[in-house]
Amino acid sequence: SHGFHPSMSSKQLRKLQARQATKDAAEDGTEESEETDAEAHEPTASATRRPGFAMLANSSSDESAEADLCDAVQERRQPAPKTAPKAKSKKAKRKGRKDRDTKTATEDAAGDEDVLLASAVAAAAVEREEDVAVDALSESLCAASMMNKADFSAERERRRLVGSDGTGERGSERRKAAVRARGETEGRFAHYRRLFLVEPSADERWPRPDGCATMVRCDGVKGPLFQIRSTTAHRSIRSELESVQMTHDPVELQRFIVEHPFCVEALLLFSDIVRSGGDHDKAFDVIRRAAYAVECSFEAGFSPFVPTCGVCAWPRVRLELPADDASWAGWAWLGALWGYMLGLSAQGLHRTAVEVCRLLLAMTLPRDPLHLMVHFDFLCLRAQDYKLLSRVAVGLLVPLAANEEGHVMRLDLVLPNFAYSVALALGRQLNQGGCPSLPALQLVTVSDVTSLLTGGSERQEQEAEDAAVVAHAALMRALFLFAHVLQPLLEAASVKLDARASSKSTSQRTWRELLARPPFLGFAEYRHHRHSLAHALISDSYAHQCAGLWRGEPTTWLHACASRLVNMCESSLFAGELMEARRRWAQAHLGPEGLLADFKDFSSAETSAERAAPDVVQRSMRFDGESVGSPGVDEEASLQRALELSRQFDESRQNVALREEQDAELRESLAMD
Repeated sequence: SHGFHPSMSSKQLRKLQARQATKDAAEDGTEESEETDAEAHEPTASATRRPGFAMLANSSSDESAEADLCDAVQERRQPAPKTAPKAKSKKAKRKGRKDRDTKTATEDAAGDEDVLLASAVAAAAVEREEDVAVDALSESLCAASMMNKADFSAERERRRLVGSDGTGERGSERRKAAVRARGETEGRFAHYRRLFLVEPSADERWPRPDGCATMVRCDGVKGPLFQIRSTTAHRSIRSELESVQMTHDPVELQRFIVEHPFCVEALLLFSDIVRSGGDHDKAFDVIRRAAYAVECSFEAGFSPFVPTCGVCAWPRVRLELPADDASWAGWAWLGALWGYMLGLSAQGLHRTAVEVCRLLLAMTLPRDPLHLMVHFDFLCLRAQDYKLLSRVAVGLLVPLAANEEGHVMRLDLVLPNFAYSVALALGRQLNQGGCPSLPALQLVTVSDVTSLLTGGSERQEQEAEDAAVVAHAALMRALFLFAHVLQPLLEAASVKLDARASSKSTSQRTWRELLARPPFLGFAEYRHHRHSLAHALISDSYAHQCAGLWRGEPTTWLHACASRLVNMCESSLFAGELMEARRRWAQAHLGPEGLLADFKDFSSAETSAERAAPDVVQRSMRFDGESVGSPGVDEEASLQRALELSRQFDESRQNVALREEQDAELRESLAMD
């Protein structure tokens, strides 16, 4: 009596028919079901079930059809029949086997999941280590190149070194007075807020300089790039200065400075004259004013505290240096900052001098026309900033290695002064006396010395459990690569080569016995094939500049490491490996192109008490004496001035020629050694 919608599918129709048949059968057999359920709880229930099945078997044809349809539907659904014990046990067995199979499959799947999970955890750990390594590299690079404004304050370091000494209140009053004085003329001293190199005092009411060269920004491939260009006013003032230079009269130069108080070139010349007269404080004041004039001429985007974009951050201070142009206006700027750096160091403000040196390096790298690399390590040691020295040695040149694939970029493998100074810094970090634990020297292996030379990873050095081993290996590596430094360093430190070794050393050989054995004997065969002359000049300068830092306990440490290295080189097991590592280093590319090329005109006078300016700065201040007339007042005075000028000019040329001849002889002797 039920109707079906014509749009029903056959499957839906069969399900509905089966449901209806089941309902009809349930209504017809309600009593039988109740009796069967009642008998099922009695002990003889199994014997009374047959009449019910027999009655079902003898039912009418309609009931049989409905039962057949119901059985077909139930069979299709495959339920577990409750009335067949044997079938139930068979299916139970099959179910047990199926459960066991399912359990086994589940265990296998769980095992596979464990393997996958372990692999995922390992991959995540590797990725995390790589991220940590990248973060550490980025942090190391930033620490090596980026600067802090507070570290440029000379007054701040002076107070830290000597204390306020009761002058704190007076200093505060001076600062307030300076603020009041600067506010008298609105806007005249507003540029003081941008200063970080020089802090004018209340008495130094310096206005904004005029007549200087100018800085212009031009975007380069690696970020902002700055050019220094001469202006019309600057060229006019420079022409007047050349007229004054021809007189060789300090009084005339002083008069010129009164008229042009912020001419950087004139201040450089006058500072040299005053310093040669022994008045170092006045010379520093003059060079400080020149640094102020340079800083006021910086472009607005020029900042050592703002990094460029990218992982390898670099301060926004990079200059575009000319290849070989002595007339470039920027040489005087760099010379002023170079003189200010050495003036700070001469006053004992080594930490501030380090920061100025870092600024100059960031401005000029990958070149080094001012030879700043021979000053930086010495300033760090004097400032006792050992960690900064190590960070700079490892990471300063890395951002410059994008186009220098295969080049050695660690400064302690490129420059001899960095090799020895980094080792000394590591030793001083462990012991202020500069001599780490000597028993740990026996733990140093050949691999510790040569791993960085053969392209090995730095992780071995970083993960060394004993920091003393790292320090010993660093000094032995310096002795191994730059063996020619040892004897000049000992002679400059007044060490007797034939004297008995210290009882604290691990060997009792004399220095002369050690120098007569490899690697110190015949080291010329393993000098670098391109930069041996630059290394010789730097080594001679380092021996005289830093000899005082190696006296005492460091000399004992130097002797112990040299003895250990000699024993390794004399061993038949290690000699071949050591010499092969040094041969590979001698053929490698050291640093970026142009770094060591600028040291071809380096002179040890730049690091001596004479403090001669770099050759490129000296050449920029020279003139030919022909294009500029003499500034005589009348004919007689003009004639006398011309005669005096001619005499002094010839004398100056002779002095310059004599100095160049002496430098050439020194280079030849070092090259022969």
